[in-house]
Amino acid sequence: MFLLEEQTILKLIGITLLAIFFMAGASIRAEEEKLLVDFNKQGVESQIKTNLPTREGVEFMLSYGKNGKVLDVKCKPIPSNIYPGVVIDFDPPMDLSKYGRVEVDFTNYSQDNIKLCFRVDNAGYWKDEPWNSEFKIVKPGKSETVTVFFGYSWEKPGFKLDPSKIVSIMIFVDKPKNEQIFRIERIRVTGKPGDKPQAPIETEVKK
Repeated sequence: MFLLEEQTILKLIGITLLAIFFMAGASIRAEEEKLLVDFNKQGVESQIKTNLPTREGVEFMLSYGKNGKVLDVKCKPIPSNIYPGVVIDFDPPMDLSKYGRVEVDFTNYSQDNIKLCFRVDNAGYWKDEPWNSEFKIVKPGKSETVTVFFGYSWEKPGFKLDPSKIVSIMIFVDKPKNEQIFRIERIRVTGKPGDKPQAPIETEVKK
C-alpha cells in the first residue's frame, strides 16, 4: 500500500517537473521573439515608403489580416526599377544587438512565382553595400518566411552588419515580368547573437 502511494507521488512529481520544464522553455522562446514592425501601431505608415523617389511601379496599403493589420504590396515591372518594393525606416536606429536574425512572413497573391528579397541596412555609402540580404522563391498562394542573419547574405558571410544600428529594412521583388502582389504579415527579431544560417557556409567548407 505504502509502495503504491510512493509510486503515485513520484509520478506526480515527475509530471509537475515536466510541466515546469515545458513552461520555462515556452517562456524563453517568447522572450527571444519581438515584433520589429507593428502594423497595428498608430502612425506606422509614416515609416513606410517605396524604394523609389516616387511611387511609380509600387503601390502599398495597410489592410486587415487574420491577426490584425498587414501590409499589402503591388509591384509592376518598370524600366526605372528592376527591384520594386518598400522600405521601412527606423529613426532613431533600432538596437537589435540582443538578437541574431530578422524574419518576415509573407504570402504570394500573384499568378506567378515571386522571388522576394529581404534586406536589413546600416547607414553608409550604398556602394559599400552596408546591408545583409536573403530571398525565397514562393509559388502563387503560398506563404513563406525569409530570414536575414546578421553578418550573412545569401547564406554566406557578408557585410559585418552592426545590429545595434539598424536604420531600415527593404522588402522587394527581383525583376518582375508581370504584376506581382504579396502580403507582409509579420516582421520580427528573434534568436541570439552569433546565430548562423543552417545551410552550409562557403568559407566553412573550403578547408
